[in-house]
Amino acid sequence: MPEATKLKKDGRWPVPGPQAWPQVDRVPPDGAQEKSQSARQAATIQDLAAMYLERHARINKKTRSVDMDQRLLKTVILPSLAEIRVAAVTKGDIQRLHHDQRQSPVKANRVLALLSKMFNLAEAWGLRPQGSNPVKGISRYPERGREWKLKQEDFIRLWRILEEPETIGDGLPTLPLALKLLLTLGCHKKAILALRWDHVKLDEGYILLGDTRGRARWLALPQSAIAALKAAPRREGNPFVCWGKRNGSQLSGVKEFFSQVLDRTGLSPTLQIQDLRHIATTRSHWLNLI
Repeated sequence: MPEATKLKKDGRWPVPGPQAWPQVDRVPPDGAQEKSQSARQAATIQDLAAMYLERHARINKKTRSVDMDQRLLKTVILPSLAEIRVAAVTKGDIQRLHHDQRQSPVKANRVLALLSKMFNLAEAWGLRPQGSNPVKGISRYPERGREWKLKQEDFIRLWRILEEPETIGDGLPTLPLALKLLLTLGCHKKAILALRWDHVKLDEGYILLGDTRGRARWLALPQSAIAALKAAPRREGNPFVCWGKRNGSQLSGVKEFFSQVLDRTGLSPTLQIQDLRHIATTRSHWLNLI
């Protein structure tokens, strides 16, 4: 087994790469059965975290989900459990960790779900006995959904504000464009910012949109999105629809710009940028009013 990874100076636990995996899933040569069994028994939660990320998460999950798993591992799970052997973790260990996060019930439950999957995989990889998942039977905390209310007139005012030159100020003209596309297409911000002009077919009325798994799909454009794209400024040599300050770069600072727009419109600060994509899917009839 490799030496235990030390705590970083910033107080976080690093997640090691594949070179740190315990070699537990290879068929041992003759006479090495006991050594293989010893490696299984010695594997720690630190080792399991590395195996989970490389062998499961990065293969089967979207980049955004992998990033969230890494944050939970580094900030919550590994500081408490990193040095404990996988086979030695008890339900009490998990209950204490879950209880420590009780002030953030959503986060606590995400930690519990992540650990449940990790221990299921640990059983499949021979690091724990079958049916021994210590997360089983631990109740999740109740979660209250975040409420936001956006009326039809608020939506119209928001769109009109985005079309005013004063809204841009000294910023880039692609900032309001990005918010318009979020409002009309119902896509993730990352997908909007990664959209390239060679994937835009305005005459046919569709775009080729990628996702964080590297897959792509054709998406039909509503008239409001077509109008926004036709009026969009282009920068020579930059392939992105929502281009940034540097040559060839994507736009950045959209979240900060959205906060400024909220201040101008007087809309509730509880409205978040990720809510915009849900307007396109749940209030699509509003698009006919702009």
